[in-house]
Amino acid sequence: MAITHARAYVKQISLYLNNEDYEKAHSLSREFVAAFKDNLPAHTLLALSAYRVGEFDEAAKEGRTAFNMTNNPDDMLACALITALAYYDLGEFEKGYEILSAMEKSKKTDGLESLLVIFALALNSPDEAFRHYEELHTLNKDAAEGLLFRIVEGMASQEASQES
Repeated sequence: MAITHARAYVKQISLYLNNEDYEKAHSLSREFVAAFKDNLPAHTLLALSAYRVGEFDEAAKEGRTAFNMTNNPDDMLACALITALAYYDLGEFEKGYEILSAMEKSKKTDGLESLLVIFALALNSPDEAFRHYEELHTLNKDAAEGLLFRIVEGMASQEASQES
């Protein structure tokens, strides 16, 4: 039986994602976009499911499409996060930083600022990383300290593995 309503697609794809059946979610999300080309949830779910199956190019493209379809800050944030993660996995740090920075003008969250720190470090921009870290610290001191601890921990484990 074919799905004919957007809500039914969203419900079924969400079930697949919640059950970690990413291949089925991805396949159905592609069908959803084909059936409802101008539907924001269709493109968002395709971006998310593509990311989950390792199709990072598709995830970035669909995430960017969804990002450009909305003016709602919450929807934009979700799309920006998915898109940035895909860009990160593609090694396209500049593009990820760009979409996160665009989002920062509309809505600041500790998750967004954490990612901006990571992307700034990946781009070898310590001043920008520090600026975002300060913003993160203002938003959520515990999140800032946790991120700093994870960064230092990662640096220590890298150093230890290089010594072995």
